[in-house]
Amino acid sequence: MAAIGLVEELTTEAAKRVCLGAGAKVELVISHHMNKSEVQKIMGKNIDIVLLAGGANGGNQECVIHNAKMLAKSDVKAPIVFAGNKDAIDEVTDILKDANKDFYICENVMPKLNILNIDSAKDTIKEIFVKNIIEAKGIKKVEKVVDRVVLPTPHAVLMAAELLSKGYQDEIGFGDLMLADVGGATTDIYSMAQGLPSQMNAVLSGLEEPFAKRTVEGDLGMRYSALGVLETFTESEIHQLSLKNIDLLDACTKRNHDIEMIPLTDMDKKIDDILAKRSVEVATSRHVGTLKGVYTPMGMMYHQTGKDLTQTTYYIGTGGSIIHSEDPVSILKHGAKLTSKPMELRPHRP
Repeated sequence: MAAIGLVEELTTEAAKRVCLGAGAKVELVISHHMNKSEVQKIMGKNIDIVLLAGGANGGNQECVIHNAKMLAKSDVKAPIVFAGNKDAIDEVTDILKDANKDFYICENVMPKLNILNIDSAKDTIKEIFVKNIIEAKGIKKVEKVVDRVVLPTPHAVLMAAELLSKGYQDEIGFGDLMLADVGGATTDIYSMAQGLPSQMNAVLSGLEEPFAKRTVEGDLGMRYSALGVLETFTESEIHQLSLKNIDLLDACTKRNHDIEMIPLTDMDKKIDDILAKRSVEVATSRHVGTLKGVYTPMGMMYHQTGKDLTQTTYYIGTGGSIIHSEDPVSILKHGAKLTSKPMELRPHRP
């Protein structure tokens, strides 16, 4: 998907979260007024769905109308989901209809400043996925063979995590939880929690967080993205590993070239564990909220951006590298509290 918004930290971020919450992979994020080169990027990346957002209700209309016109004049064939300022709906509808675009109108993803409203757009994206991708590519026929519902993996994992957290009917859920899915190309982190401040002297700032949150790290993976994981290691760390006869550059290059590689030797298994631990550590850092201290006349106060997940009870792991590890718990421990990163709101004792 491509996510288009007005302000990078607000409507653009809201649009991105809608895409991720719907189980999509965000290939492109665009803020402010689109230019011709950005439209070309949408076409060049073979985007399946475009989410067009921008402006709180009653706020800026000009930018989202400009972006609608840019899409209307383009050769973009992907369905366009409009979920921006409701005051611009009529004009955006006319623009896209006159251009014979396949488009859908949803509720604004950010109707008020810092307030998220993702369900309408998320549900529409799922419907488009089923109609234009699953059915169009014949995947829907698989359901008749396997007698099961076919879902995109990220959406299925999100649903499973939410079900585990909230429970079902008479079955009590686990409560707040996190989940790490370490794959060959990406590392996805899920959290099921309100994430409100647990410290008395902390106040929330920035965009509202959804209860069910998913983040995707496209540079962290065990095969396709092994070289991305390598880049997170310092020269000192790589040197320390070399003293243990581990050539991390060679190992990551080999995995990047041979994406179907299965670790058979003790050394390969050890290296896979090292990469999985780092993937979980870095991906968790990017997912959880952070604190920033501010001195006030009343003493030290903290601005919290993102979710406070310090009280999260469970941290679940999935993905081949975790499932087949001889010590999966040691991998997941890298998602817990780190003394080296005290301002990150990671689970303290999951």
